[in-house]
Amino acid sequence: MIPSNLPDQVSDLYFRIAEIERRARNRKRKGTVAEVGTGENAGKYRAQLSDQKGRPFLTGWLKTRQLGAGGVKIDIMLTKGEQVDIISESGDLTDAQIDFSTYSDDNKRENDNTPLHIKIGETVLAVSGDGVTIKAGTATFTADSGHLA
Repeated sequence: MIPSNLPDQVSDLYFRIAEIERRARNRKRKGTVAEVGTGENAGKYRAQLSDQKGRPFLTGWLKTRQLGAGGVKIDIMLTKGEQVDIISESGDLTDAQIDFSTYSDDNKRENDNTPLHIKIGETVLAVSGDGVTIKAGTATFTADSGHLA
């Protein structure tokens, strides 16, 4: 409803513009995983978006976008401290989801030449057009160009 007098109309417009700007800022945010869900929140995460007056600003419990979640499931579990991108089509964080994680100063990229490099702890699976290498503990398995080592 449009207010009947000019001062109230200006105030209403100011409020509406502020709300549009707030939602635009919240369409895509960077944050870090602050909590990893368990129990009924398993597979969900709370992310810290900023620090306000010494207190962390946390999202609600968010689901993550996965590469496959149907007949083929590719489930990547995030870890506390991991930097993530949070998206919300409406700009309202109540319907947001974690889009992807992003390398940061605290968690730098370790691979610079292997097309598929998966590392969990100290176990590494490295796949390229030339072959596959699996390193786990003290064992290394390598298959390349028709040779098995």
